[in-house]
Amino acid sequence: MACAHLEDDLKEFKASDGMSIFDHSQQSALLVVFLKFIGCVFCQQTIRELVPLRRRMEQNGVRLMFVHMGTLEQGQQMLEDEGMERPLHVSDPEKKVYETFELQRCFLKQAFSPVVWGNVVKLALTKRIFLKKPVGDTNQMPGVFLLHQGKIEKEYRHDFISDKPDYLELADCEICTDDIAPLAAR
Repeated sequence: MACAHLEDDLKEFKASDGMSIFDHSQQSALLVVFLKFIGCVFCQQTIRELVPLRRRMEQNGVRLMFVHMGTLEQGQQMLEDEGMERPLHVSDPEKKVYETFELQRCFLKQAFSPVVWGNVVKLALTKRIFLKKPVGDTNQMPGVFLLHQGKIEKEYRHDFISDKPDYLELADCEICTDDIAPLAAR
């Protein structure tokens, strides 16, 4: 990660509860999931996959945080529609958080490869996941970062928009042993 001012930038960016990303990373480790755009089939898939993993991550001291380009209300609605209870998220319509984490825009091969389109068809047929009205830059690449105490411990940068990172492996962090309140207590 080349960002020399990561800590300062993380202090600026506020989550849906009003606290900064930096302050959240001081309380517990964060698995920060950058979504491609609201309405993206792979973002819907990602959220659905993370719903059952969330409790396990929290038991290991890692909290989930999503970054999207919609308004707070649009992000909240999208996350709840996919089954995420009381989601922690950051509205970033100007893509400043994406830029801080140096997430690039996609190239044609990253979005239009046969593998990607095969996965789109598979999601439609097996999971009933379809493209919804896009909100945000449809050419933005997603990514996943494990933050702890304002520092990036692990990262996953997508090669293709349909990549499926191993979220549990990314959230596995020996130094991230902070106790956090269970979901029901928040």
